[in-house]
Amino acid sequence: MWLALVTPKDANTIYNPVFVSADYNKESGGTAGVGDTYKDAVAKKSSIPLKKTAENAADYNKDNAKTTAVGDTVTFKVETTIPQYGNVYTNPHFVVKDTLTDLKLVTTSVAIEGMTAGTEYTLEATDGGYTITFKEDYLKGLTAAKPIVITYNAIVTDSAAKAVNEEDNEVSIEYSHNPNQQSDYDVKKDTTQHYTFSIDAEGAGEGQTVSGKKTSEVVKIGVKADGTPITETTETSAITGTETWTGPLAGAEFGLFTDQACTKPYKAKNADGTEGSTEMKATTGSDGRMNFKGLDAGTYYLKEISAPAGYVTDTTVHTIVIAAETESVKVTEWWNGSAWVSEKPTSGTAKEVTYDTDILKSYSVTIDGQPTATYTFTNEATANSTDIKWETAELVEKPFQLTNTKGTELPSTGGIGTTIFYTLGTILVLGAGVLLVVKRRMESR
Repeated sequence: MWLALVTPKDANTIYNPVFVSADYNKESGGTAGVGDTYKDAVAKKSSIPLKKTAENAADYNKDNAKTTAVGDTVTFKVETTIPQYGNVYTNPHFVVKDTLTDLKLVTTSVAIEGMTAGTEYTLEATDGGYTITFKEDYLKGLTAAKPIVITYNAIVTDSAAKAVNEEDNEVSIEYSHNPNQQSDYDVKKDTTQHYTFSIDAEGAGEGQTVSGKKTSEVVKIGVKADGTPITETTETSAITGTETWTGPLAGAEFGLFTDQACTKPYKAKNADGTEGSTEMKATTGSDGRMNFKGLDAGTYYLKEISAPAGYVTDTTVHTIVIAAETESVKVTEWWNGSAWVSEKPTSGTAKEVTYDTDILKSYSVTIDGQPTATYTFTNEATANSTDIKWETAELVEKPFQLTNTKGTELPSTGGIGTTIFYTLGTILVLGAGVLLVVKRRMESR
């Protein structure tokens, strides 16, 4: 009888130790010898899956958290399986690590269904992620593979207020997979990406070709009564460098709404994820742009609240639609022992991991049915990264121009203007009455 320790060909499977024996005293009689054939032994094995998913109960456009707004609370689920190690592993190791970008972990929300922190595992949690380490005595005591589900909540932070921002988050497991080499841990990884958008905002971040350039989806223009610009100042799209507008107007205030009647102002959520009370407004700058930040994809309604002094307020309601398209990609990365890299190291040993995930392919902004901006993205040049890269050749901007006409705006209903009219009317009526009384007295004489 032999104890067989099976080394797997890949990191997705772990084999339990198995006893293999040969019956030299066959029931049919005779003696075993060289060349005798016996049935193959079958070792019990455990698969090691890893899957991360996300949901957003308050998702503005109901796309299952692929796009989010600043302040949204996203609920994550991590599913994997702890293998049955047995006592042949003297130091079994199984660790789950989750890292968040532009998301703040609700540290008290991390939990494993049916398990208790401090008993079966230890938990270390910060705003930026958590580490779960399963205890050795728990791992060695398992009599069968154990599927587990980890859940937690995270809030989209204010740092996600760029033209388009990627809230990248990744989970990995590190685990023993060979009883003969127990310090050589294998790894697996999975990610989810979520995207937040802004209007007239700084271009998205690290390593992008448009970093530091403002988008120009909608701009404000000051015009004379005949429709010509008040000033000859000209601004140019920082993204394409071709679309221009003359006469940019500063100081026009706009509100963003969730209904076409503009009775329900869009309110940004608080930093702790609770519903906010502040209505989202924006005032145009010297370049005519207005910045609404941290938005989910979806439909919004834009209305001017007040015009600069000397201009007539435009009460037209404009429909803004932010639409995002994602695509599924296969990502291959390598763990070099201290970090994930998108290219295989030329020296040393590195563990290769492949997984599927969804990334942003493009997004567009349409105003009153008119396409004003379309931005297309690709993977990094290595094709092994989930970071989006602006595709310069496919950036399109045609800023939607809103105008304010130079002139004197009549006071609003109920203002001082109508009060004056009512007062003058009353005086005229009283005066007419007095004249009528005087006239009748004179006629009666």
